[in-house]
Amino acid sequence: MTETTEPMMDPENMAEHIGSFVEQLDRSTSEPLDISYECRRVVICGMGGSAISGDILADFSYGSADVPISVVRGVQMPSWAGEGTLALVTSYSGNTKETLELYAQAREAGCHVIGISSGGALEEACDEDGFMHARLPSGVQPRSAIGHILGCQANILESLGVSPCRSAVRDALPALREFRDSMSSDGDENPARLLALRLKDRIPVIYSYPHMTSSALRWKNQFNENSKMIAFHGTIPEFNHNEIEGWMQGGNDKPCLPVFLYDTDAPDMLRHMMNASLETLREKGLEVEVVEIGGKDALEKNLKSIMYGDYTSLYLAYLNLVDPSPVKSISSLKDRIKAALARHAEEKAARRAAKEEERKAAVEEPAPKPAKKEAAAPRKKKGKKQSE
Repeated sequence: MTETTEPMMDPENMAEHIGSFVEQLDRSTSEPLDISYECRRVVICGMGGSAISGDILADFSYGSADVPISVVRGVQMPSWAGEGTLALVTSYSGNTKETLELYAQAREAGCHVIGISSGGALEEACDEDGFMHARLPSGVQPRSAIGHILGCQANILESLGVSPCRSAVRDALPALREFRDSMSSDGDENPARLLALRLKDRIPVIYSYPHMTSSALRWKNQFNENSKMIAFHGTIPEFNHNEIEGWMQGGNDKPCLPVFLYDTDAPDMLRHMMNASLETLREKGLEVEVVEIGGKDALEKNLKSIMYGDYTSLYLAYLNLVDPSPVKSISSLKDRIKAALARHAEEKAARRAAKEEERKAAVEEPAPKPAKKEAAAPRKKKGKKQSE
């Protein structure tokens, strides 16, 4: 794939959206917010590209926040969410079914809700219920708005005194700009382009340390959506307790290729564990890819890792001769789910209406009168027998 043919494979300019990540972070964290709420726990609710930023902030805040931060995907709020819980309900479109369900549950549970979207039903619900809503710029794919979403969430969390993540994002911006230059260049030494060449026609399996799980998940998701490839992810040291057996016994004859996100400043114990895993795989003759990621804290490392993975997925899309922007299968599945939920709602309403009709019929129909009992014949009094 050449420099002149790449734009033809990218008519919606995913390259520009990926490149704007740093500017999105800069814009969304430029000014702190004047808000206050004392919370005991935080729940970040969302799906797909609207949830991954919550994972990144949860990874960073694990060692820097006094308040636990959880990310909830799906349709069920945790039972402990209630008064004292801050719910950051995030949907880029504002119309994600699962996220709207979580919003309703958070509201009913008494959580303090803040909505984040580019509009849609979520913004309308927040306005109607009197909750704060942060509006995101519209017009891009949800996964391409990760900088807007992450920066907005970070700004809210630091403004509320939960985690110093906004400051950490601001501090990382110069390093991220420099890192982007190395990822977006057209030169033969671009590491993301070189990795894409080695991953072509393979199934990437991304492994990371626990504090970089969020970026490993982002790599997998971007390979799925941008490169139109199947991919998986896992963590070290959990890898050493199960997946290593599969690789050693069945890895040589499969197209899978393990990619290790290697934090050069990770705690010694974790680095020794990953090194041992790499040595074991190599001794078996397995090919492995090691991506070294550096930075001054977990947030900077994850943000750099995201940029590395995003650009690699873009170049893989070019190599696979696919347009990285459309996600037709996701759109088709969402339509199918929408139709299924509509049918379920209709069936539920029909059953409810039938029960109501039965209840009304039972009330309107007069109850049968009890049968009258026949009067008993008078009993003859026994008299004394007359003497003759």
